[in-house]
Amino acid sequence: MASSKNKITLSFPGIEETLDRFEKMDLAIGPAVTEALQKSYDYVTTHLEDQIEQHRRTGKTAESLLKNEKVQVEGTTYSINVGFDIGNGGLASIFLMYGSPRHKI
Repeated sequence: MASSKNKITLSFPGIEETLDRFEKMDLAIGPAVTEALQKSYDYVTTHLEDQIEQHRRTGKTAESLLKNEKVQVEGTTYSINVGFDIGNGGLASIFLMYGSPRHKI
């Protein structure tokens, strides 16, 4: 799995108490949170794939797009890596988003 600092996360105060309430009602919110994050990832990734094509020169940035990520669960924190793997050819994605000293957006 690729390492990325770009993540979509879902977190809110009082999660422990909310989870306790759901457990008492025999409901599991994990699948709903997982589905919401996965669909968000799918939406973002699809749009990034479409947009990166107009900037293709070498293909390295497009190849660095994180395409097969899955939701990770650590305790009550659910997250998914999203975007480009900066250390593996995705550095140019930063310049495409924010510009550079020579090319302002």
